[in-house]
Amino acid sequence: MTRADFRTSNSSGELNKLSFSDKEAIKPLLIGLVKKIALILIGGYLLFHFVFGFMIIKRNDMAPSVKAGDAILFYRLSQTYKVEEAVVYEDSKTSITKVGRIIAQAGDEVDLTEQGELKINGHIQNEGLTFIKSREANYPYRIADNSYLILNDYYSQESENYLQDAIAKDAIKGTINTLIRLRNH
Repeated sequence: MTRADFRTSNSSGELNKLSFSDKEAIKPLLIGLVKKIALILIGGYLLFHFVFGFMIIKRNDMAPSVKAGDAILFYRLSQTYKVEEAVVYEDSKTSITKVGRIIAQAGDEVDLTEQGELKINGHIQNEGLTFIKSREANYPYRIADNSYLILNDYYSQESENYLQDAIAKDAIKGTINTLIRLRNH
C-alpha cells in the first residue's frame, strides 16, 4: 500500500474515509511502531540505570567547576579510578550523593602539617586551603586497599574544613564524563 492509497478523494475534493480493509492494513504497522517505541524506552532505561547516571547538582561542593543547578552524566561501570578524577559518590555518614575529586588512592600516605597543609606521600599539595584534622583519623595514615580520599573543590576559609577519612571504592557511583550547564548564573 502506498501513501496515495490512503489519500484518495472524491470528485468534490473531500477525503474519503478509510475502508475496513485499509484499517486492517494499518494495524500491523501500528503494532510494529509500538514495539519499536517500547524497545527504545526499555533500552534507554537500561542504559541510564546500569551504564550511565544522570544527576542535577543540588549543592556547591565542587564550585566553581560544578555548581548547583548543573547537570552531569556519569559512567557507572568504571572498575578503577585515578587521582584527579571527578567522581559521584555517596557520603557514608550522611547518605547524601556528592561530587568530589579523588586526591589520594590506596597505599598513599596522607598527613597534615602543623599549619594545616595537606601532604600526600610527603609532598605538600597546592590546594590553597588549610584543613583541620578529622577527629576519627590518626595522622599520618595510609589509605586502605580499595579506598580513595576525595575532596570537594569548594571550601570557605571561614568554615571548619575537616579532612575526611577515605571512602570505600563501593561508595563511588561513577566518574563524571559530561557537564551540562542548566543554571542561569
